[in-house]
Amino acid sequence: LPPIEKVVGPEAEAKESRKALSLLFEVSESIDRCLIPLLQKIESPCHTYEDLILVCQQIVEEEFDLEDRVSFLGSHPRIGEVKGLSKISANEQQNHKPTDPKNCFDVALQRLNRVYEASYPGLRYVTFVNGRSREEIMHEMQHKLYGDGGLQDTLMIHERDDAWHIEVARGIKDVFKIAVSRLGVLQRK
Repeated sequence: LPPIEKVVGPEAEAKESRKALSLLFEVSESIDRCLIPLLQKIESPCHTYEDLILVCQQIVEEEFDLEDRVSFLGSHPRIGEVKGLSKISANEQQNHKPTDPKNCFDVALQRLNRVYEASYPGLRYVTFVNGRSREEIMHEMQHKLYGDGGLQDTLMIHERDDAWHIEVARGIKDVFKIAVSRLGVLQRK
């Protein structure tokens, strides 16, 4: 990670900000278009990366418009995805075996990702995995989609309704949990 003063504040360099933020949050258009310019305007400096994550969370939740929050959220890979991952995402998933088309959990996660994206148009399911197994994540996704009733034939489509907006907020909170975890890993290196 670059020195914090090169990432936030009037002396921040866009290249260094992009480098740090993409490690913590993944690459997204909303980082370049919104977050970096807003971080460069901050007069009171962040002294630590922990402070930076909190400031970024406040900016994303309070100053990003809905489309930018959705873009920010969608920069994370799908649960169980193994292709096209950033180096840090690949490391986070190294505890999982590569996707095997015959593995029932991999097949179920692929299906649940499709169902989630149909149920919450424009969103991608993001959760703080925190070492949990694919089976545990699969059960979490099933509960999110179907509640306690188990698998159902019909599914609510949340077309920017209250549930859809709540899901955006939940996903954003998990992105910041992921960032805190990533920071810990990066600082231990």
